[in-house]
Amino acid sequence: MFTAQELAEMAAADAQIEAEFRLTPADLAQSRELDRLARLENLPTEQRRKAARQREYREANREKVAARQREYRKRKKEEDHG
Repeated sequence: MFTAQELAEMAAADAQIEAEFRLTPADLAQSRELDRLARLENLPTEQRRKAARQREYREANREKVAARQREYRKRKKEEDHG
């Protein structure tokens, strides 16, 4: 386990990180995009192609996809509470 001194040093380091570290929305968006790209790179080729086609479809049909999701959620809510 940790000694009292080590615990104190870790607490001080945590406090410093909390005080200095600020993640902006732009930083968060960039991090998410990098994570997405890293996941894609690790997919087999066919799955990578499929993911690209799905993303392109969702981007081209954004309103249609959103309407379908709203209808699905509404139907599921009615089923759960109906």
